[in-house]
Formats: sequence, C-alpha cells, structure tokens
Amino acid sequence: MTGRHMRQQQRKQDAGMQFAGGEIQSAQHDGQPTRPALLRHAPTFRHRHPASPCCKCCGVVLGVSSDSHGKGRDLAEPWTIDALAEALRGYDGEFAVQPLEGDEPVLHVTMREHGDLAVFLSAAGDQIVASTLLWPVDEQADADAFNRFILKAQKVVPLSNFAITEVDGRDYYELVGELAAASPIEMIVLELRVLADNAISAADDLRTAFAA
Repeated sequence: MTGRHMRQQQRKQDAGMQFAGGEIQSAQHDGQPTRPALLRHAPTFRHRHPASPCCKCCGVVLGVSSDSHGKGRDLAEPWTIDALAEALRGYDGEFAVQPLEGDEPVLHVTMREHGDLAVFLSAAGDQIVASTLLWPVDEQADADAFNRFILKAQKVVPLSNFAITEVDGRDYYELVGELAAASPIEMIVLELRVLADNAISAADDLRTAFAA
C-alpha cells in the first residue's frame, strides 16, 4: 500500500456524518467537525464543463493568456485552503468556514442558507473537490435498486456525482462536485450552492420518488 493510499484510508477513518429525521447532520469529534473521505467508489453521471476560457453554465469568463507559451491557459493561480477560506468569508455570512489540519488540508464549510449543511472542500493538484455525506447505505430500503435508480436520475440531480464511501467501516452515500483548481471564486460558490441543493433534494425528493 502506497503512502498516499494509506493517507486516503486514514481520512476515511477520520470522517463521520449521520443522517437523521430527514436532516443531514455533521458529526463532531472532540468538538471539531470530522472530515469525509473524498475518494469516490461508484460510477458518476455529472454534466461536466471543461476548464476552458468560458463556462456557459454560469456565465463566468476566465482569464486567458495570449502569449505563445500560455495560450488558452487560465491566468488564475490554483487555490489553497487558506485562500478559499478567506474568499468565502466575504460572502455576507452565507458560509461559516473552518480549515481542518492534516496531511491534506480540508476546509469545512457550513452552508448557513441550507440548514447548516456541512460540505468539505479539498484543493490539491489540478482540482477542487466538494463533498458532503448523505446517509448510511444500510439505512436505505432496497439499496441495490436505489443505486440503479440514482444512476439513472442524472437530470434530477445535475452537476453532482453520487458515490458510496466507507466511514468507520460503514458505507455512506456521498455527493461530490469537482472543479478546476484555478476556477474563479464565483464558480466555486456556484458549485457549493448546487451541491447543497442537490443534497437536500436527494435526502427528500429523490428518496420519496424512489419509494413511490
């Protein structure tokens, strides 16, 4: 097992979330929010938008270098967790942010306009990953059929990936979004809002539709 794999497995053991009464709640350990694993273990159906000069889905235009060495390259620097925290604090209290230390730093984001939903941001390499846990797989009635159902429901939950991830030896449904590491803050905020909307939809509308 490689050192990176071992760190990823440890992050799974560090994570903890619980789903109760139709609400998604963040678990805490010693007064600190725990972190979800950011690895995905299920096929995805995200409507992807390339890290190109223009993202038509949100009307954001990215800076592009015009010199011969950087033609078509986004001029923005990749985000760090500290820089993301500072930028998100400027959104009029919409987000409460807390950097979590570790081998791979993670930003815990509380979505105040989405029932204090906990989302975790990781910024490493060429991508930013936003992740939120939903509910334990063993609490889902007819889980195999539900798994097929959500993989077919891409238009119901756009711009996010469903996944199953292990936390403390227990499988959880997870919702994940990804962006290029140098995406404008407007796109990152859009991703957070869409992910939160989709998580609430999955916890309510999607489960209701499956049970009907």
